[in-house]
Amino acid sequence: MVKIIIFVAGINLLWEPTAAQLTVTQGSDMGLTAEQLVRDHLVGKGVSMFNVTVNGSGGIISKNNIGYFNATGGAFNQLNMKGGIIMTTGKADFAIGPNDKPSLGFRSNTGSDPDLEQLTGTISNDACIVEFDFIPQCDTLRFRYAFGSEEFREFCGHINDAFGFFLSGPGIHGVFSNNSINIAHMPGSSEYVTINNICADPSSAWDNKDGIFFQYDAITYVYTAYYIITPYMTYHLKMVVGDAADQIYDSGVFLEIGSFSAGFDFNVRNVPMNPGAGIDAIEGCNDIAVEFSLPQVAKSELTVDFTLEGTAIPGIDYSIVPSSMVFTAGQDTGRVIIHPIEDGLTEGNETVILKILKKTCYDTITIWDKIIIRDYIPLSVSAGNDRVICPGDTASLIAITTGGVGPFNYSWNSSLSNDSIIRVSPSQGSHTYFVRVDDRCQISVSDTILVMVDTLAVLTNQPAEKTICSGEKTGIELTSNITNAGFSWDPLPVSGSVTGYASGTGKTIDQKLDLLSSTSGIIDYRIQVYGRGCDTTGSIIRVIVNPLPVVELGDPVTITSGSATELHAGSGFARYRWSTGSNDSVILIDQGGLYRVEVENIFGCIDSDSVLVQELGLNIPNAFTPNGDGLNDYFRVTGLENKENVILQIFDRWGILVFETRKPENGWDGTCMKKYCQPDTYIWIMKIGAPYNKTLKGTITLLK
Repeated sequence: MVKIIIFVAGINLLWEPTAAQLTVTQGSDMGLTAEQLVRDHLVGKGVSMFNVTVNGSGGIISKNNIGYFNATGGAFNQLNMKGGIIMTTGKADFAIGPNDKPSLGFRSNTGSDPDLEQLTGTISNDACIVEFDFIPQCDTLRFRYAFGSEEFREFCGHINDAFGFFLSGPGIHGVFSNNSINIAHMPGSSEYVTINNICADPSSAWDNKDGIFFQYDAITYVYTAYYIITPYMTYHLKMVVGDAADQIYDSGVFLEIGSFSAGFDFNVRNVPMNPGAGIDAIEGCNDIAVEFSLPQVAKSELTVDFTLEGTAIPGIDYSIVPSSMVFTAGQDTGRVIIHPIEDGLTEGNETVILKILKKTCYDTITIWDKIIIRDYIPLSVSAGNDRVICPGDTASLIAITTGGVGPFNYSWNSSLSNDSIIRVSPSQGSHTYFVRVDDRCQISVSDTILVMVDTLAVLTNQPAEKTICSGEKTGIELTSNITNAGFSWDPLPVSGSVTGYASGTGKTIDQKLDLLSSTSGIIDYRIQVYGRGCDTTGSIIRVIVNPLPVVELGDPVTITSGSATELHAGSGFARYRWSTGSNDSVILIDQGGLYRVEVENIFGCIDSDSVLVQELGLNIPNAFTPNGDGLNDYFRVTGLENKENVILQIFDRWGILVFETRKPENGWDGTCMKKYCQPDTYIWIMKIGAPYNKTLKGTITLLK
C-alpha cells in the first residue's frame, strides 16, 4: 500500500501544508517486477538495461526494504529530487517523517553482502541489492543519489552503515567481486560514501533534527555517481546498502528517477523530400523530414522528446506530427515529416520550430530546429512579345519566369539548350518558338513567341550620284524595295564650298545648293531607309555641285545709223548660243535691238546675258579728207537735231585732246592748234545729254 503521512501545523511547529510531503510505495504494494521498478523509476536516456534483479529475484518484488518515492513541496526542496527508488536496510516507508523516533529500524533479514563488508571492514546485515546489466549509448555513466540514516550523528565512528555502487565490465579491473569498482565516492574525493566519511565532513549532509518530511536524522546533499565507459558495450552494476554490525537503525539511499543514464547522442538535420526545391517546406511541393540519427543502432527503445513552436499552426498549416521520435531496437534513423498543407492562401513565410531535448553524454541541452513553410507562388513564363528581325540578324529570346520554385529547366523547340536565353538566326519568313519551363515542384508552363524575318529595306536609287549646277535644287526622289518606306538623310560635306544643304525626312531631297567658289563641290547624303523594322543606314547619294559659267555682255550699246558694233560673250566656254542663231563668241551687229547669248561650260552649266543695242539715227563718218578740195573736208555728225548738251571731243592716239566742240554738227576741219593734223586715226567721244544721256565712242581716220 501507499503510506501517506500528513502533518498539521500547530503552535511551535514548523510544519508545511499537506501538499508539501514525501510519499513512499514499497514492496508488494508496488506490484512491480524488478525490471519494471528500475525501468520506470531509475533508468533515463541512453541506457538499455536487462537481467534486472532485486535481492536476487527478477519477479514481483515482495520485500519492503525497497520502493519508489515522490517528493513535493518542502520535501522536494530539502531532498532536491522529485522521485525515484529508495533502497533501505529496513523498511522503505520508514523514511517518511517527521523525525520523531531517534532509533527507528526494522530487521529485513535479507542477509549480507561481501563487497559491503570489504568496503567497511565489518559484517553486514539487512542488505538491499539491485543488480542489472546495461548497454550505454554514450561514454559517461551518471546518476544522482542521496544517503540518509538514523545513525547520524550519535554513532559516528562506531557504527558504519554503508552502501556501494559496484560497476564491472570491459576495461574495469577493481578490487571488489567480479573485478568491480565502487563509484559511490564522497564529492571531490576518492573516499567511499559511508557513515564515518559523511560524519567527517559536516558540509556533505544536512541535519534533519525535528524535521517534518523525513525520518532520518541526517541526509546527504545530492551526489552524482559517474564513470567513463565505452559506448555500446555491456556492463554490470550492483547497488547495495546494508547495516554494519547491527540490525537496528535504518539507513536508506534515494536514487533519482531518470538520472541513471549514459545519455545518448543523436544528430538532427532537415532533409527535403524534394531536394531540388531547396531546404524550405513548400505547400504542395516539398515536405521536410526532420531526421534523427544515432551513431549506432539502438539496442533498445530510445525516445527523443520535443515540443512544437513557431508561427505555423499544426493541423492548419501543416499536418499533425507526434511529440517525440522513438527509436526501436535495431534502428538508427527516424524521421518526423513536416507536410505543409496546400491551402491556396497567400500567408507569407511561416515557421515550425522543434524544441528538442537532447540529453548528451555530458549535459542536457535543447536543440532548436527551424523549418520555414513557404507559399507556392504559381509558376508562369513569358517568352516576350512577337518581334520582327531582319535577314541575317540574331535575336535573343528570353524566357522570363515568375513564381514557382527554381532553379528551372528550360526546353526550347529549336535548341538543345536548357538556358532561359537562346539566340536564333532564322531564315526569311515567320517562325514560332516554343519554350517549356519545369520547376522543382514538377510544375510545367509554356509560352510561344513569333519571330518574323522581314525584308530588308534598301535604297534603290540608281545611279546613286547626281550632278547639278550651282543654284539648282537637288531634286532627288528616294526609292526603296519596300512599299511606303520612310527616309531620312544627313548631308556630309566632302569637298568644295557648298551651302544650302540640311538634314531632313521624306521621299524627296529638294534642296537648292549654291557653290561659293569656282571649284566643284561634293555633298554626300547618308540615307536611312525605314521599312517594317528592317532599316538600313549608310546608303549614300552623292551630289556634285558644279560652278556656273559667267557671261557679261556689258551695258546697253548705242549705234548710229549705218554703223556696226561687236558683241563679245567672252572666251573659254564650251558652247555659245546667240539669239541671232550664231554659235560664235563674238557677233557683229548693225541694227538696234535686244541681243541675248547663252553660254555653257564643260560641266553643262548654263549662264546667259542680254544687252540692248540702241540706234540714235546719227550719221557719223569714219574718215574725211581735209585738203580744201571742198569734198569731205569735215568730220561732221549729222542727225543731232533735238539733242541738247552735245559735246564732241577728238583725241590723238596718245590721248591728247586736239579738238572739242558743243556744235558737232559744224564738224572738225582736221586742224590741231590751228594747224592741220597729221594723217592718222583719231578717237572721238560724243556725249549727248538728257533725255538720252549717252556717250558714244568711235574712231575717225584723217586722210590727205
